[in-house]
Amino acid sequence: MWMICLLMVGDQTAELRDALMRFDMDRVSQIIQAPDASVPAQLLVEARVLHAVVDRSVADHNALIKTLDTLHQQVARGEYDYEVVPDEEVPFYFEVLKALTALHLKNDVAFEQHIKEAFWLQPLAGQMLSSMIGLYKSEKFMSTTQIHLKDTLVDVDGNPVVLADLMQGKRLIAIDFWASWCRPCLDNMPTLKQREKAWSDRGVLLVAVNVDDNPKKALPVRAQYQFSLPWLYDRDKKLSELLNVDSLPNLVLADAAGKLLFTGHPEDPLVEGVLDAHLH
Repeated sequence: MWMICLLMVGDQTAELRDALMRFDMDRVSQIIQAPDASVPAQLLVEARVLHAVVDRSVADHNALIKTLDTLHQQVARGEYDYEVVPDEEVPFYFEVLKALTALHLKNDVAFEQHIKEAFWLQPLAGQMLSSMIGLYKSEKFMSTTQIHLKDTLVDVDGNPVVLADLMQGKRLIAIDFWASWCRPCLDNMPTLKQREKAWSDRGVLLVAVNVDDNPKKALPVRAQYQFSLPWLYDRDKKLSELLNVDSLPNLVLADAAGKLLFTGHPEDPLVEGVLDAHLH
């Protein structure tokens, strides 16, 4: 039995190293949330840093920055060698974590300062840093915009619909914007179908909003997947304009008062994090 336990302990350390090398952040997240006693503390720091940067979490990272600084001092004294994070990239990760903390604290000046420094240190990370800037802009937009749940909309059949009426008993609302001419939107339909019941069971009202020039174009898709969720039509594009929907597919999450919690691609990893944070 003792030997079996030893193997299991060693396996998790090896698995974490492997997941980090493969950038399997789903598995990394599972391990760092419940690591066993054998996983080296230094490796956990590296894993948490990489996970925070890739996941673009907006949690306060001051504690993680201090822990990374301690680890960096160990490396400088020759007491540890980085396993995953290249030595020359450590200053870059410091700046990214500081930028994420500034994002959480809504400190515009600090965010701009640290994101620029991160670009300077690691130009090849432009795509990832651009996504952080997008998250920053999204956070700013969401803080000043709200869904008017009592406004009257229409469904694809021309019937009036009030979101506040549909929200009865639900804690969140998820609005999926799509169009029949949008190939990624159609590719996303199986996911939307999976979420239809799963999210409803969790207390989320999920609605689809079609933005075609003719609502009849949405009917075949509804029939194909046998959707029962509200199938709305943004007739005058007011809802799309209010929520600044400039790309498709686009998912908007809001609370029962209409306060925005997320806006972006339906497959963004942040979606589940937002749901978990507000449905616990």
